[in-house]
Amino acid sequence: MTAMLNLDDLTSDATKTLRLKGVDHQATELTVEGYINRVKRARAIPTDAGVDVQIAETVKLLVEIFPTVGEAEFLTMPLRQLSAVIEFALNAPEDIAKQAEQPAQAEQPAQGDQAGNA
Repeated sequence: MTAMLNLDDLTSDATKTLRLKGVDHQATELTVEGYINRVKRARAIPTDAGVDVQIAETVKLLVEIFPTVGEAEFLTMPLRQLSAVIEFALNAPEDIAKQAEQPAQAEQPAQGDQAGNA
């Protein structure tokens, strides 16, 4: 029997869409070359680099992931929004779904008495 891996059937993992100011921005799919470049850039950041350098590099990464959002757009958004974009962009969709479920589960009392005591 002949085995076959049909790469044409593999769907893109670019399933993330960022909505900003009413405009949807699709995430790009990470390529091998893109991954290598990101690793090289991350290694080039000095270990004693300040938070400003780390944030600047993170913004560059976000522009690669969401190329239709300009660097200036990321730099001028509130820190709370930037943090949300970073978490959204760098986590797998299934991880985001799990995180969304965790607070709901934490609010439910443990099995035991009605006060939630186990």
